[in-house]
Amino acid sequence: MKKYSWLKVVTSLAITAGVLIPSTGGAYAATEEKEQVIVGFKSSVNEKSITKANGKVKKKMKELPIAVAEMTPSEVEKLEKDPNVAYVEEDIRISVAADTQDWGISKVKAPTSWSTGLSGQGVKVAVVDTGVATNHPDLKVAGGASFVSYTSSYNDDNGHGTHVAGIIGAENNGTGTIGVAYNADIYGVKVLESSGSGSLSSIIAGIDWSVANDMDIINLSLGTSVGSTALKSAVDRAYQSGAVVVAAAGNSGNSAGTGDTVNYPAKYDSVIAVGATDRYDRRASFSSTGPTVEIAAPGAAILSTYLNGQYSTLSGTSMASPYAAGILALYKQKYPSYSNAQLRQLLINKSIDLGPAGRDTHFGYGLSQAGTF
Repeated sequence: MKKYSWLKVVTSLAITAGVLIPSTGGAYAATEEKEQVIVGFKSSVNEKSITKANGKVKKKMKELPIAVAEMTPSEVEKLEKDPNVAYVEEDIRISVAADTQDWGISKVKAPTSWSTGLSGQGVKVAVVDTGVATNHPDLKVAGGASFVSYTSSYNDDNGHGTHVAGIIGAENNGTGTIGVAYNADIYGVKVLESSGSGSLSSIIAGIDWSVANDMDIINLSLGTSVGSTALKSAVDRAYQSGAVVVAAAGNSGNSAGTGDTVNYPAKYDSVIAVGATDRYDRRASFSSTGPTVEIAAPGAAILSTYLNGQYSTLSGTSMASPYAAGILALYKQKYPSYSNAQLRQLLINKSIDLGPAGRDTHFGYGLSQAGTF
């Protein structure tokens, strides 16, 4: 089966943090021009395979057998016949879907955990997003990296990543808001540009960096309705490395809550898919539904840190995912020897069942909880 269909990347897809919105782009036809693609190899990266097909290698991942290359459609067809190559994919564009904490903090019982001395101390959390505002008075950023083309800085120039980071780890300093795990080590991994969009290869590079730098928890408040072999390989590798991978389920839900609308990478087995609830423990109307929703967390009208030292109220599963990530950081601090599978099971066991008894397509196993454990 052919794994690659050539589309104009910029005009064909726009991926939001938890939702993919198709646009009006058309199929490639006319003069062949080189476009950026992702090449997955069966074992290790073989640059000669790409150059033999007249492609140009742009970069290689450190932890994955994946390279990024510039190639024409006919060069891709030639490369796909190489026995060393597992797949070739378009390097699609990805964007945030921002649109939320004060009420959420008590809803997930974070203060109860704080009273027992837990704050996420020593736990490394990667915010794979638009970056994190390094000068915000309510955030202490431990480090990070940038994988966008125009800057080597992981400082946020959009706002989405800063909002997500604040939900996880805004400081307990008497001003602004408090994150669920306010002493966790937050790392800003910038994979999306100031416009809120970025390439699939940048996302994969950010996950790859997170694995190479031993992140305990990786938060992905982004997604697509289109599956990707390369993206699955990246999150699977992260999980195999011992990291807990958490992602927004998506903002593609309907008012009736019907259908399977969960996005990728949340839909993959190695990832915890987080749906959003409102302050009344109802499914947020936008929250994606489906059998892979694993847990729910506050995601409607959430106050958190923003650009220029400010705060903003946003809504989305992008905001629910970092709640779960923050709770997992508290778990990790208390049980540092726990595997990611054990932490994941604890998140399930501690949740408050919502909706029909047991796991359901709206809330998964229920509302994630910190509290005592």
